[in-house]
Amino acid sequence: MEANSFASYFLVPDDALRYYLNLRLQNSSRKPNMRDLIYLENYFAVSHALMLLRLINMGVISEAEAEQMKAGVISAAIRLGYSPALYRDTADDQGRVIYSNYAELAEELLEAGQITYGKYEELLLEGGYGEILFGDGEENADSDAGNL
Repeated sequence: MEANSFASYFLVPDDALRYYLNLRLQNSSRKPNMRDLIYLENYFAVSHALMLLRLINMGVISEAEAEQMKAGVISAAIRLGYSPALYRDTADDQGRVIYSNYAELAEELLEAGQITYGKYEELLLEGGYGEILFGDGEENADSDAGNL
């Protein structure tokens, strides 16, 4: 357990996590949400479980809040345009790796009512994110997310 704790601090140093979390939250007082976690996990290339542990240890979120964010990470990552490879036990994923928040920004515009669902679909299709709309067989993969 101590080795895991050491590794978590080595992979995600406090100062770096605070810096990128503040950038992500735009120095607001809001708590990080699933989008923020997935962004940070992909930035630092660490598991969902490790990021939750780091945020708990830093006092950013409570254990109860972390518990609420354990489910649905794979489908959320796919919906936001990230590769699910980070959340899998094996390196079988031969798909593309996307280092962009394009799909996430499109979803934020949709949720804010700034674009219609039709425009959201158009943006995703033009950006090469058709699998978000039509699926790629990952929908049931979240049942394995508890094994992170």
